[in-house]
Amino acid sequence: MELKLLIKNTSYLVFSRIIKFLVGVLRAKLIAIFLGVVGAGIISQLTMITNRMSQFTLLGMNDGLVKQIAESRSEILFKNKLAVLLKSYIVVAFIIFIPSFSLLLIFSKNITIYIFGDLEYYNYFLFGLFSYPILVLNSISFALLKGFKLVKYIARSEIIIIGVNFIIFIPLVYYFGILGGVIHIAFSFLSILIVNNYFARTKIFKDINLKISDLKESKVSFNSVKELLQFAGIGITSGFAIIISEVITRAIVVKNLGVEGIGIYSPVESWAALFTGFILPSIFIYLYPRFSESKSNVVIVGLINDTFRLVSFIMLPILMIAIPLRYQIIPIFYSINFTSAGDFLPGHFIGVLFYIWMMSLSQVFTPTGRIKIYGLFLIIISSIDILIVYFLVPHFGLYGWMFKFIVSPLIFFIVYFQYLKPRIKLRIERDNFLLMCFVAFAAILLYGQEFIFNLAYYYNLLIGLLLLSFSFLFIKPSEKEFTIQYLSNLIKKIKN
Repeated sequence: MELKLLIKNTSYLVFSRIIKFLVGVLRAKLIAIFLGVVGAGIISQLTMITNRMSQFTLLGMNDGLVKQIAESRSEILFKNKLAVLLKSYIVVAFIIFIPSFSLLLIFSKNITIYIFGDLEYYNYFLFGLFSYPILVLNSISFALLKGFKLVKYIARSEIIIIGVNFIIFIPLVYYFGILGGVIHIAFSFLSILIVNNYFARTKIFKDINLKISDLKESKVSFNSVKELLQFAGIGITSGFAIIISEVITRAIVVKNLGVEGIGIYSPVESWAALFTGFILPSIFIYLYPRFSESKSNVVIVGLINDTFRLVSFIMLPILMIAIPLRYQIIPIFYSINFTSAGDFLPGHFIGVLFYIWMMSLSQVFTPTGRIKIYGLFLIIISSIDILIVYFLVPHFGLYGWMFKFIVSPLIFFIVYFQYLKPRIKLRIERDNFLLMCFVAFAAILLYGQEFIFNLAYYYNLLIGLLLLSFSFLFIKPSEKEFTIQYLSNLIKKIKN
């Protein structure tokens, strides 16, 4: 039953993510045409810095709010409890936001020079800075939708936002150039807030008869604030570690291989981000609150096994098709100058497989009160990444950079499993264990045979498709029946 719910909820978000990707490709093309290299750089940097500012203000507290909502939904006086949780979150978020915003405003000119390289873009930075409060406000609506597991409405919200923002984007960049692109960033954040807030109010507030006046009259909960601050503390330490690791490792690559090294590898990272962007958010929006509300380790272990099963089936066709066709596809989407990126794609994608398994286990930690040890694990991962790149890149070039994406996920998939095994009696069911072994073996075999036989890509593709066909042996009869019924219903909806 849980697997069916997981598939159903995941399918909602995968569809919206595909639309988001396709629109993103078209948007990037329009930016290149109308704004040029400089404009594209400004838009990219401004979006990045605005999102980073929001993340450092929230410091993971929005996940804390999701956890609190999910845990409290079974309480009799849930309406009153939700009002208390929301007020507590709002008070803490804005207590942190005010000094953060003030510091950013004070040092805004210095940050402009650091981010954009020139003070002439100061006004553009101010647009991003004053969009920042909107992102903080939106975290409340999104946490509500996620806490109530309203995945369908999160997906619906994303599709509406994508459509509205793209329609507004075209005239803005056409008539106002870079300024239009900057204005569009602020407008896109505002549209996210409006749409998410609409669904939160109509599907949650209205359903439980919660009013804004109830929030004003409710009291701040000390226990809620304490837990949110715990999330914030872990968020700031592990968050800094991750960012420092990213900066240092990239600096090592640039020092040894030049910026061209990062550029050559960029198609591999982009494709990996595309697939993890489809899979991980789609699953975790459902999984995180489900773990938070689960009172039984049996339920949690069952959810983990369902997740392993689903992501393994999703990754298998990606691996079996991407590995053989990588040298043909990369020049189409980029150029012939990026063809050598295909050397690193198989290893990186095998790393992605372990990364997704590792991240599936990581979702257990914070909802079950193991946030401190998880923060420590993140710091250790960041340190290992620095050591791998420091020692391997000077000797092995981009293969050393590739190993960064393999070693940590592999090690910490095992570490997370061994840590959780005695604490929640975690075990991988036999059917799922065999499936996971097959997926990993098939990917390694497909990659390895290229070095032995040196076959043409179409022979490698046939081998990949043959290995893919064996996956049908792992599908249970009930899963086949559910998949056929689900696709049949989906086709009927499309026709109607």
